[in-house]
Amino acid sequence: MIYYAYRSNKSYKNFKGTYFFICSVIILLFGCANKIDKPFISAKESKDLIMMKGFNLVQTIGGIKRLEVNAEEAQIYLKEKIMKFYDVKVKYFDKGKEISNLKSNEGVIYTDINEMELLGKVEIIAESNTKLETKKLRWIERDNKLFTDDFVKITRGDNVMMGYGMESDLNLENIVIKEVKTKITDLESIEEKGGSK
Repeated sequence: MIYYAYRSNKSYKNFKGTYFFICSVIILLFGCANKIDKPFISAKESKDLIMMKGFNLVQTIGGIKRLEVNAEEAQIYLKEKIMKFYDVKVKYFDKGKEISNLKSNEGVIYTDINEMELLGKVEIIAESNTKLETKKLRWIERDNKLFTDDFVKITRGDNVMMGYGMESDLNLENIVIKEVKTKITDLESIEEKGGSK
């Protein structure tokens, strides 16, 4: 698994010491190969915290893109092995093809277990135009699935499903809601698309 980390701002100064420090930090943080095309310009640097503006992170497996994270601001906490993001946009891929995109107010990546948590106003839209809305969502890498215990609203065409607690794949095709409160306005549409659990 490889992460490519970029700083999105094109204007920068060549701080060799900062560049070497950040490269070392990212490699230690993820424990895998990394590539940084430009040095980060940190608003604040210490032994345990790095802050930056304009951040892009790409995860690949076997050279195939799996996810891409863009954020207005990011903070890396070295001791805790977490990365915090603000104003987050995430794209999920299957065999290199984009299958869904997500946006939220905040996000956290737990780098030791490769899991991501999205917080605030969380919205994900799949390739099929199915839309999921919640306030807290977690992506578990080992299962490659989305989970939440919070209230969820799922919209597919004129059909709306609501409930508490959810498990789903990344393209929102196989959705399981634990406690269902459902409003259906177009039953035929659900039947044509294979139904929902």
